[in-house]
Amino acid sequence: MLPKVNIMKKFRVILIRKDWTIQVDIKSWSEILLLLNDKGWKPNGLLTSFLGNREASEFEAEQIYAAGQKILDQAIQDPISVYPVSFNMGKFAEIISFCEEGAFRISIK
Repeated sequence: MLPKVNIMKKFRVILIRKDWTIQVDIKSWSEILLLLNDKGWKPNGLLTSFLGNREASEFEAEQIYAAGQKILDQAIQDPISVYPVSFNMGKFAEIISFCEEGAFRISIK
């Protein structure tokens, strides 16, 4: 019998900019994208395009930042409206701050 492998935990997403790199497991990244989408962020293309290797433009980063900052503000004012989430909100805040700085590359490893 083959061992069960959780493929969602095997892969990592790396957000890359010249001066800053963030790593997050793909399951958390997927859930972050879904939360952003549920709370108003609408990517220009398919949401799933953010689950592969690609460049995120300055505009896309700004849009993620704006939606994410609203979520963080809402979490402070009314935590029940945001929680429970199954990812680390500290990592979420770090990613939102990262997006505030502009365009970046997404790499899946």
